[in-house]
Amino acid sequence: MGHLAVSEADKASRRSGVGFAGAWVAMLVIVALLGAHALYRPAANADIVDYVATAYSWQGLSGQALSDATYGDLRAYLTPVQDNDVTGAGDPSVSRNAYLHTMATDPVSLQQQIPFYAVKPLYPALMLALHAVGVPLPLSTVLISVLAYAGLGLLVFAWMARRRGPLAALALAGLIVASPPFAVLASLSTPDALALVLIAGAAFAFAELRRPAVMVVLLALAALARPNAAVFALFLLGASVAATDGSRVRLRPRVALAAAAVLIGLVLGVTRLVGGYSYTLLFSHTFFGWIAYPANGAPPATASDVVHLYAFLAAALTTTALPLFALLGVVTLMLRARSLSEMRRDPSSLLVVASLAAAVAGWLAFPSEPERMLVGSFLAIAAVLASTAGARDTACAEVPEAAAIEPAPDPSPAIA
Repeated sequence: MGHLAVSEADKASRRSGVGFAGAWVAMLVIVALLGAHALYRPAANADIVDYVATAYSWQGLSGQALSDATYGDLRAYLTPVQDNDVTGAGDPSVSRNAYLHTMATDPVSLQQQIPFYAVKPLYPALMLALHAVGVPLPLSTVLISVLAYAGLGLLVFAWMARRRGPLAALALAGLIVASPPFAVLASLSTPDALALVLIAGAAFAFAELRRPAVMVVLLALAALARPNAAVFALFLLGASVAATDGSRVRLRPRVALAAAAVLIGLVLGVTRLVGGYSYTLLFSHTFFGWIAYPANGAPPATASDVVHLYAFLAAALTTTALPLFALLGVVTLMLRARSLSEMRRDPSSLLVVASLAAAVAGWLAFPSEPERMLVGSFLAIAAVLASTAGARDTACAEVPEAAAIEPAPDPSPAIA
């Protein structure tokens, strides 16, 4: 019977495996419950109109037929209160209501909004894929967000599980995805959750899996979901160049430049292909008043208008999540690296630096709703901090591959 004996180490390993299996099940339950709530109580934000219209326009509808199909589907899906909100049925003296009412009553206005949204082609493409198997387009806008959010929860749990025991990994992952600004994304009819799970996957591939090729592919997909994801992508590519020679996450400068050129070309190419509007028109539409007929151009804004806008929004940053996550990012770097050389040897530290830089640059480029626009940076910082504090000694000890906290062994070859 000696061959049936089980060592204490084997028993511990099996207990750990059973514990993680239970934690995986628990995490699935958590994301299923949060997703079900999002489906039951969708945000019904006004963007649902434009994304449904974009999908129908890709099927060849235009003019009155496009308007009838879009608003007919919305009336069938939304509650009367929600339908009144997205059609601007409230006080017409409120600029938002006037804008939405014009879209709802004039097919020309509705069709002119589509280029603002068609520059995020991955999202309407997935909507049409779900529609092809019988999912109504309005429902598909939220279903994509729910599925992406579920994937995010499982990814964050996998990230935590590489550093923690099953209960700690479950608690950390559950708290991260259930916290603002992440949880709200599941109920939005926007590509925010989709872009976030792709950015998070790229960050995980960089910091934990040490797979820069996978990282680049996921970043390209994220840019197809939201073009502003390219800002995060460029800084993460820069972090790959800054890594210590010989590190598996390091990219040669010419490789990183080529990848950056492809990402920028992808965003610009899609914008041109779908007839997307200029950055200045989008900026004016977002910050100086909704434009019902954007094809006619935007009212001129002076330099003084822009300066006053940034001054106001900079003061308002104290009411957003940006200062908090900047603080968390700095604390994470203090825990992980004591010098620049240690930082360069630690992919997780480089990820935090890239996230902080991307958050600042992203806000300066387009200072709208940090909780949505910068959520990729926030998630990366939260994940690295949660996997760092108290896990083990955070000093970088080896060159060139050792990180502040070493990941699981990986037999794959380096990618230069």
